Amino acid sequence: MTLIIDGNHSKAKVAMSVSDSLVVQPTNFFEDGLDGETEYLKNRDDKVKRLTNKVFFRSGGVRELCEWFYERLSDKVQPDDPLEICKQKARKVYYEMVEEEKQIDKGLDYDDDSYWLNFLYDEKGLPVCLNGFYEDGKTGMVNFSHGAWIEKEHPQRWVTSMVAPAVENEEKINYYLSRLNRVEKPGAHLMFYEYLMAFRDLLKECVGKVSKDMFVRINVNKDGEMAYLEHHIENVYDDEECMPFYSALKQLEELDLEGVS
Repeated sequence: MTLIIDGNHSKAKVAMSVSDSLVVQPTNFFEDGLDGETEYLKNRDDKVKRLTNKVFFRSGGVRELCEWFYERLSDKVQPDDPLEICKQKARKVYYEMVEEEKQIDKGLDYDDDSYWLNFLYDEKGLPVCLNGFYEDGKTGMVNFSHGAWIEKEHPQRWVTSMVAPAVENEEKINYYLSRLNRVEKPGAHLMFYEYLMAFRDLLKECVGKVSKDMFVRINVNKDGEMAYLEHHIENVYDDEECMPFYSALKQLEELDLEGVS
């Protein structure tokens, strides 16, 4: 039960990920697996990480396994690696972990850390999303779950992905995201606005399952230069807190990137 929305648009030259700070996980993996009782962990600001200058990393499964995967991947990537290189290195990390899991099955190299490899093939174990820019400046997204790598890109439309508390919540979020493709001139400020509206609406349906704060991470490519922005909104219902950031994004798209970081 967490909320993360990823999206990008090649024509707008923007990649964005937003998340709340609430994490839900099983209280006892050893006895209950992934379907037992759960506990809530608040104030998590790292659901989405900046893997490289061009790519965001998001995971929504077993926290320890996902963090282990991220640590290994971050050791392999270079600061300016684009999406296609990050995908190749992520696949390599995954298959390294597959080989380690096979050794665990034989009773070898079993320790506390490697225990999490038992969830490597679980549908909820290691769902990963890489969201960002290719070497040619276009945007794309790579989703991995349950052993399958799915790459998505589109030259004229928004490409999105999400982790939501339930399937019916995904349908609600998709309503807002679909409105983005009706806009004649796409932009980061419009993307942020629709994400904000989706958060507000979902909070009404998921009381206690989604926190009212929102972490925003954005990469904007303008004239070949990459600008990274991040912002923490403590209350998504507070227009005085939200709209200045909306205005700043709009201004960024209208100006050059000199002095922006």
